[in-house]
Amino acid sequence: MNKDIIKKIIAIIGNKNILLDEDEKNKYLSEWRGRYKGKALAVIKPNSTSEISRIMRLFHKENIKVIPQGGNTGLVGGQISFDENHIVLSTERLNNIREINILNNSITAESGVLLSIIHNICDENNILFPLSLASEGSCTIGGN
Repeated sequence: MNKDIIKKIIAIIGNKNILLDEDEKNKYLSEWRGRYKGKALAVIKPNSTSEISRIMRLFHKENIKVIPQGGNTGLVGGQISFDENHIVLSTERLNNIREINILNNSITAESGVLLSIIHNICDENNILFPLSLASEGSCTIGGN
């Protein structure tokens, strides 16, 4: 990848939130069964919608393709990049609950919040959240 683009990405999300090393990227390039083995230029882990907006603006300008990834629990490979010219955008750091509104039975959550966290919040507030999956301890709201 062009070093100038890497510098621009780092300026937006920080050095520790871009993975370029093959060993570091592996977790994001295969699902838990190991049936799909992907490739990518990098894995990035933004922390806010503002960072994502800035990153996507840069990628659009530079014609860089992006594969969004939540908890990487899918079984059909849709969350895996199979092109070495793509970048995986992990939402794992977008994991904040923004609002719990008991009166209208709603939760505003970022895409990286685990399904199990939503269940816990609902249980604590006597709210039914009718989605239950075997992967709820690792799947994210943005991936469901």
